[in-house]
Amino acid sequence: MQLQRWLRAQPSRADLSLGLALVAVQITGVVTAGSTQPGSRPMDALGFALAVAVTAPIVLRRRHPAAMVTVGALAQAGLWIGNYPNFCDTLAVSILVYTAAEAASRRAQRCGITAVVGLTALTAVGVLTAEVPLVILPLVGLVGGAAWALGNNSRLRRAHVETLELNASLAEQRRREEAVHAVEQERARIARELHDVVAHAMSVMVVQAGAGRRVLDSNPAGARESFELIETVGRDSLGEMRRLLGVLRSDAGRPEAAGASGLEPAPTLAQLDHLIERSRDGGVPTELQVVGAPFPLGAGLELHVYRIVQEALTNVRKHAGPGAEAHVCLDYGADGLGVSVLDNGRGAAASRADGPAHGLVGMAERVEMSDGILRTGPRPDGGFEVVAALPYRHTSPVAP
Repeated sequence: MQLQRWLRAQPSRADLSLGLALVAVQITGVVTAGSTQPGSRPMDALGFALAVAVTAPIVLRRRHPAAMVTVGALAQAGLWIGNYPNFCDTLAVSILVYTAAEAASRRAQRCGITAVVGLTALTAVGVLTAEVPLVILPLVGLVGGAAWALGNNSRLRRAHVETLELNASLAEQRRREEAVHAVEQERARIARELHDVVAHAMSVMVVQAGAGRRVLDSNPAGARESFELIETVGRDSLGEMRRLLGVLRSDAGRPEAAGASGLEPAPTLAQLDHLIERSRDGGVPTELQVVGAPFPLGAGLELHVYRIVQEALTNVRKHAGPGAEAHVCLDYGADGLGVSVLDNGRGAAASRADGPAHGLVGMAERVEMSDGILRTGPRPDGGFEVVAALPYRHTSPVAP
């Protein structure tokens, strides 16, 4: 395993080591084979040069596959024509043919095919002149063809893997872009809704200020109540304005990106019963449970809670499957509000990523703006859960 990792990490050094080793084996082999191959020509300077030329190209086989397979094949042909002893020249040329077939260059592939065809034809000529046994001809063709086929298959497999990796990279990039777009859309929608909340609060302040001014002399107690209401609404509106400006700092919050606001008022928790009824009418039996004593949360926080429940029930209707039931719980604690929407549907189906999960993105954005914590995912006993913990911001809990 360590040798394999080293070969992959250091291909140039691996080729250098393999080439030098084959040169040494080739020289030793042809010297020894000179006395064991009857009728062969004694080795001379040309024979030794050809013996080196058939194995040394392996050192540069990856850098110049076309040139190296050509040099190796010509050197092997020279050894055969010169009737010099041969030892591992067929192995060396097969490696060069494999490398040429594996290369991306069309020129290298053509040179590899030419080397196999040329050496096979040269062997056929030797068979016809009775200088080479007939059994050698299919061996040369099979060895060369097998080397070519293996190299070509490796090249095609590598190209296929590269295509898959490219497609996966493009899909991941597209998914990230869609997720960013979904976040921008949701932020723009939240900004529009908070804008409506703040505008409504400002209108209330103006009306109450006018009423307090008119009764300031005749009814000081009534004027005091109006001013106290202005103070409370102003404090809440200031907090909502800060959050609104935080959203509008994003490019998605620009007016041209956000579009026109609807004319309907922003929903509050007072309308949660109607939302539950609509869920039931849509075919999902839905139960609402309120833990603790409800109290005013501020228009912005109530809007976020309403939208979280709305998106969660929409996901139940879309993904939970037939027969699923939903349970909505609002838990008014000492430090914050707990919101949970549970169902007993298919669970994992609700988290499938066929596209950007706009509903879950919207919930996460709203919970983050409220400095809360959100948990979504399949339930251990089946179904899906959306659980949010939202700290109180501007209005302290008071008994009704």
